[in-house]
Amino acid sequence: WDGRFYRLDLADGTDQWSFETGEVIMSNPGIDPDLGVVYVGSDDYHVHALATDTGEELWATNVDGYVIGSVTVTAETVLVGSYDRHLYALEKDTGEVRWRLECGGHVTSEAVPHDGRIYVAERADISGYWDENTRERLRERGRVYGIVGR
Repeated sequence: WDGRFYRLDLADGTDQWSFETGEVIMSNPGIDPDLGVVYVGSDDYHVHALATDTGEELWATNVDGYVIGSVTVTAETVLVGSYDRHLYALEKDTGEVRWRLECGGHVTSEAVPHDGRIYVAERADISGYWDENTRERLRERGRVYGIVGR
């Protein structure tokens, strides 16, 4: 909640480094141990690629919304859902957007590749959720998508 992403020493729990996004980080990171890169999303609307040994930012890509779901790292891409109602596939080395899929709701789940498809879920659209004076109403149910590559 302090807007920082931390790397901790597993032996004693001390901070090894931290990276400041300035906004809440609710996303679980994705790690590519072969490249030595950790990918993390934030409420600053960005996915950040950080060097695992130093915390140096290698790139940051704006995905036009909060990133609260887990980041998935595949052999070629970083998959991440955004509050802008899209699932993004980013180049691992540069953060360039390879493609994005528009969904009906906020994409807040982890994208799961399996058997030639990518599965991802979105949140339902509920009006009045944040307003105690308004009765909550389900405007649209959330969906699960099974995306097939071309």
